[in-house]
Amino acid sequence: MPSTTTPLRGADLHAWLDRPSVVQDLKTYFGVGRPADEMPPVTGGWFEAIDGGGDRPAVADVITAVDVLAVGALSVAIPAPAALDLVDGPVGRRLAALLPQIPVGVDLAGSEVLVVSDDGAAADFWRTVQELKGVGSVTAGKLLARSGPP
Repeated sequence: MPSTTTPLRGADLHAWLDRPSVVQDLKTYFGVGRPADEMPPVTGGWFEAIDGGGDRPAVADVITAVDVLAVGALSVAIPAPAALDLVDGPVGRRLAALLPQIPVGVDLAGSEVLVVSDDGAAADFWRTVQELKGVGSVTAGKLLARSGPP
């Protein structure tokens, strides 16, 4: 089925980013300046920060229930059977073996070394997540962003 959305052009993105309210909009989204006990008005602002982040040492190489919750904060639903497999099943164990193989602290855009390749750990992670029923490329990418290297 063809997409009904119009592709975003670079000029459109620049116009949006040049709006006078863009800085305040981003602060609102991420909850900058809000009291610590107050939820940000947009749940996506919690994606990286909820429970200390998916890349903190204690959970950096596993998919946790909080990672699944964080993806849900972006309005991306992971079906319950897939979520259970990610957190406590064979797919989750395969992903836990792949995560330590993904380089951390690398500038993907500026690196002279090919870090992301079709046969690398990040691509394997992305493909493995999509093997789950009801999980596609967008969900796989968001889960990798949450649980992969910073």
